[in-house]
Amino acid sequence: MASKRIPRGVCGSVGSGKSSFISCILGEIPKISGEVQICGSATYVSQSA
Repeated sequence: MASKRIPRGVCGSVGSGKSSFISCILGEIPKISGEVQICGSATYVSQSA
């Protein structure tokens, strides 16, 4: 469990699943198993080309 009120980021190489991971947390794609709880707010800023 992550500490409260500390900003988090997701880093990784191209094609490692960062966007899919975030999409799953935000409920945009279904989880296979497990549970996600967001206490507070979540923000996603997509990259621009």
